Amino acid sequence: MKVKSYLKKSIIPIFFMLLSIVYVLLLWHKGIILSGDDRIFHIERFEEAYQTLKSGHFLSLISTYSFSKVGQAINTYYPWGNLIPYAILRYLIKTPIYTYYSYIALEQLIGLTLAYLLGKELWSKRSTAAFFAVTFRFSTYVIFNDFARADFGESWGLVFVPLTILGLVKILKTEKILGTIFLAIGLSLTLYNHILTTIFSILVIATIYIIALINKRTSINESLKYFILSAIIFIGTTLAVTIPILVGMLNTKISKPATDIFKTKQISFTDLVVASVNNTVEHGNPTIGIILFSAFLFGFLALKKVNRWEQGAYLLGLIFVVLSTTLFPWSLFAQTPVANIQFAWRLVPFASIFLAIYLAAIFNLKVKNKRIFLGITTLICVIFAYGGIQNYSLEQDGISNSEQSLEKKLQNPYGYSLTKYSYEKSLSLNQTNAYNARYGMDYLPQNAVGISDKMYDHIIQVNGKEYTMNSASIIPGYNSMKFVIPAKWLNEKENTVILPFVVYNKKNYIVYGNGKNMNFAVTKHSQPTITIKRANTVNITIKYQTPKIFLILRYVSLAFLLISIISIPIIYLKTKSVNLKDIAK
Repeated sequence: MKVKSYLKKSIIPIFFMLLSIVYVLLLWHKGIILSGDDRIFHIERFEEAYQTLKSGHFLSLISTYSFSKVGQAINTYYPWGNLIPYAILRYLIKTPIYTYYSYIALEQLIGLTLAYLLGKELWSKRSTAAFFAVTFRFSTYVIFNDFARADFGESWGLVFVPLTILGLVKILKTEKILGTIFLAIGLSLTLYNHILTTIFSILVIATIYIIALINKRTSINESLKYFILSAIIFIGTTLAVTIPILVGMLNTKISKPATDIFKTKQISFTDLVVASVNNTVEHGNPTIGIILFSAFLFGFLALKKVNRWEQGAYLLGLIFVVLSTTLFPWSLFAQTPVANIQFAWRLVPFASIFLAIYLAAIFNLKVKNKRIFLGITTLICVIFAYGGIQNYSLEQDGISNSEQSLEKKLQNPYGYSLTKYSYEKSLSLNQTNAYNARYGMDYLPQNAVGISDKMYDHIIQVNGKEYTMNSASIIPGYNSMKFVIPAKWLNEKENTVILPFVVYNKKNYIVYGNGKNMNFAVTKHSQPTITIKRANTVNITIKYQTPKIFLILRYVSLAFLLISIISIPIIYLKTKSVNLKDIAK
């Protein structure tokens, strides 16, 4: 009996593991990484995390191995949670192509599991929960984000949204303490990956909560204290991310991601419909996919047969689809903080979640042989996924068979596929003029933007003259950069040198000359400048010191997270024990 019970419980985990492997198998077998809108940005971040781990450290808040090695503070302002699993996988697997797809498979496995847990809470049936997980996690937007956009911050942020919704559902039901913890952990893990997805999640949670209050499904006295407790846990768990961002913005005016594209990069409803019907996976063309679009189009036929919450899910799905397109007058907000979302179609994944919930509700109500129908649906989802990925792959101007022009393409490989041979060469770590690392001017100090090209080209100024440093004379390290300056450039008795590096807050940096501490100043363009006496070759090392408060906050946040996670089985077992006593009575 126990063996049968274990086998029965293992079916879903094995099913999800197989699906996660199938999800990446096509491109894993081809041995290429397709072009993606944000691929360059995230691969550079991945490699920074990997090199940091190799050096024996956990995390670097500035980029010394990547982004052209100029000390850009990417990880100070952009959440870094999804870098940790990649760095560990890269350290263990070594081969970057295999690491890349193992990483996406892991994301899909966690995503399927958390979506399943939400489905199990909503319907208490494993087949219905699995149906929801598959239709959501194999929706075309998820595929689009993983392969055509390669926006892994948003991809991993979306993984934890179902956990957040699960927390809300439990709070609105009877398991309020567990719900409080799930809500806090879900939002926290979302924030560790993507800020905008967290903001959208909070707005969604607030909307559902208000609807629940209006419909008297809960009361303020009954539930508000749990939301406040959840907010406290959320704040404590995310201090390691939020405080560095806030401190950094207070100390330095930075160049933020472009908002002008808010005017030009929205999509029309027609474009969304066409892309969904065609199940299109391609650059800049988000879609909910044909399966969820069918729910969007024909879902009204079953509205009277599902419960009010499931009706609400359908309504939210419709609203988010409309809000994702130019049917809503987004242009009115072009000069407001709303423009920071850049793309209104970032709401498409929320449309996908709620349409998948509604579709699962219909499945739960109407389908008799659920296992067979689940198998057929899964097969259809996999076929559609492979169709979209394969068509996208065929459109790529790959470089895998074009080695003759490889070097030129690798200087800016945005539109090209990467192979195991070209991956390493495409990294800015291995290039002198790394055009691929000039990913906008995101998070540079504003006064450094004007001279950023010179920094990215590693142009050093000595006594007003400019020299280009080669790769051998720029040696990256954890939170540090060593510049080897030849004696022939040091012509004066006192030589003024401006390094191709960026400083955010002077008090967090130390400069060494041939191993000795040196005084330094910061130019109006946020570059370190030092005075060097005439000498033989001089080694100048600039080192960033992570503020102690940031390190302390990492431990505080980790403590909040671990206590929250450990408390889940304790509360669950205690609740189960109480329920068993009630049954015994």
